[in-house]
Amino acid sequence: MSLQLILGRSGSGKSGYILNQIKNEINLDERIYIITPEQFSYVTEKKLLKVLGETATINCEVISFDRIAHRVLAEVGGAAKVKLSKSGKAMLVYNILEKQKKNLKFLGNSNDNIDLMLKTISELKKHNITVDKLIQTEDEIEDMYLKTKIQDINNIYSLYENGILNKYIDEDDSLTILAKSMDESSMFDGAIVYIDEFAGFTEQEYNIIKKLFKKAKKVSIAICTDTSTFNELTKPELDVFYYNKKAAKKLIEMVGAHDCARVQSWTPTN
Repeated sequence: MSLQLILGRSGSGKSGYILNQIKNEINLDERIYIITPEQFSYVTEKKLLKVLGETATINCEVISFDRIAHRVLAEVGGAAKVKLSKSGKAMLVYNILEKQKKNLKFLGNSNDNIDLMLKTISELKKHNITVDKLIQTEDEIEDMYLKTKIQDINNIYSLYENGILNKYIDEDDSLTILAKSMDESSMFDGAIVYIDEFAGFTEQEYNIIKKLFKKAKKVSIAICTDTSTFNELTKPELDVFYYNKKAAKKLIEMVGAHDCARVQSWTPTN
């Protein structure tokens, strides 16, 4: 496979370049996918149809990571468990807070704390921070105030994970399960993949991209940045593109682990 980084500032023509590339590839035998955030999928589909017409529907598809998860899990047999609804998650967290209120130092069972813990658990999962990793972090913290907060979070997080174990799938676990299941799927075997409109990637998404490197014929990723070199990064407060450059650097390092990989880049000419 090969990685192509499509680089440029906002409005420089990255998405247009992708559509033109697809126009040249649409009659090939390979399946083509454009992966975008869910909120950009409809707009991208309209642009694709405008450029390619009805031929866009032959072997090119706009899809999000969440929809990939649904399709792959249906293919390999991992979608049998019931997804836990948002209200179900809130009820579970409320019950945990209620039962643990004597053991918690900072958190009670108020609506604000329920919402706080739901957001915290979601962020932990998106960045692949498990209960064990959080325990390790807790052990390394010397500040007792912060350590006590982490203990409360870890207590609730652990009970939450045990509460859904072998019963439900948390929607925030879908991409983690997807990354583990992609080896069994043929969906991206030999495919051409474009990834566009992302401001950055979570650890879950990076793990899926790693699998795409192994499966796909070519992976092209659009990055909003002002340069094509990422060896030396300045501080984030000094560079509005810092996190995008950091993402590009990480992608290059990731693909470097594959012997067959090569990295190319495209930047606008004006």
